[in-house]
Amino acid sequence: MTWHVDEQSAQRYVARRLDSTSTSSIESHLLACDRCRATVGVAVEDDLLAFVWSEISDALDRPRLGWAERTLRWLGCSDTSSRIVAATSRARLSYVIAVAISVAMALVASWSGGDGAFSAFLMLAPIGPLVATAGAFGRWADPAHAVLSVTPTSTLRIVLIRTAASVVPAIALTALSVPMLLDRGWLSVAWLLPTLALTLGALALSSWVDLEIATMIVVGAWISTPILIRAPRRELLDAFAGQIQFVSIGIAIAGALTMVVRHTTFEYREG
Repeated sequence: MTWHVDEQSAQRYVARRLDSTSTSSIESHLLACDRCRATVGVAVEDDLLAFVWSEISDALDRPRLGWAERTLRWLGCSDTSSRIVAATSRARLSYVIAVAISVAMALVASWSGGDGAFSAFLMLAPIGPLVATAGAFGRWADPAHAVLSVTPTSTLRIVLIRTAASVVPAIALTALSVPMLLDRGWLSVAWLLPTLALTLGALALSSWVDLEIATMIVVGAWISTPILIRAPRRELLDAFAGQIQFVSIGIAIAGALTMVVRHTTFEYREG
């Protein structure tokens, strides 16, 4: 036997980088040569060791999933959607405070039984979800805004997913006040349609301006309208029982249609 497998050839053989002729020659040679089998064995061990360390390194460097992302994946959400939701903003404390104020006003209304406190609750209840909307994809409130805005995923999709992930908990927390106001009948949930309308209105308006500015405009219009028209408490409650609900439906539909028509403006807004 005039030749043996050198280390370089052994490594190339193990990595399957040799042509078929060379591979056949080496395999035939290994049947009769203990020395070359040992050389190839060392190459196999080196290759396996490198693979094992690579896997260990990946496991150590891979960021650990938070409970929210793990739960969403367990529920069947895609990795992308779960990560979009998990990359939460710093605005949670703001909307929790706003929701807490709404619940406190509901508590006052249940104790006093007066129309004034109840009207104030109906006006304040949509504010928490609106604050959550502002923090869903706002460049002021979200430190990850610059990163998310250039991800290879539809910006509108990110906006909608993160808005839902923020607004739904805000609405759920606000709904804790409903049992305290059951004596008011269905009016205890008369804030839900206005909340939907104001949220979609803010999102639609954000196709022209920053989401935070859009939210402030919507909040200002919502709060100032009854003040400017000097609506008495009883008339305000009557409006919540009728006109405001119908107007909310119209605004919600208009907001959704606006987002569909102007969806490209979300994609190409400069950061």
